[in-house]
Amino acid sequence: MLLKRVATGNGVSVYRSESGETYLLKPVDRKYEGKAKPPRYYLSLRQPGGKAKYLSGVFPTRDMQVFSLDMRDGLGVKVPWRMVFLDAGTQVVLEQGKASDYLREPELAGVSRA
Repeated sequence: MLLKRVATGNGVSVYRSESGETYLLKPVDRKYEGKAKPPRYYLSLRQPGGKAKYLSGVFPTRDMQVFSLDMRDGLGVKVPWRMVFLDAGTQVVLEQGKASDYLREPELAGVSRA
């Protein structure tokens, strides 16, 4: 799914999907004591009425453009997803799959790293 940034403010980036859903990417605002790899961002989905529903923490990988996250499916099972930032963050590819798979084979996403 391709997300395009439509606004920024107070550290929050607002992205919109092709289907019109609005996602919020907010920097982590607290310390994670004792956690080796804390999330860098929180990803939320804006619900009708403006309320945001938390989806996942977003974790960095060794590639500065690729992040990993886990979102729950319809049964409540955590499923791995990856988030690939393009064009200095103006676009984001959000797709199901492990970030490590993308790091090994970037063509899986159908996105060039140029």
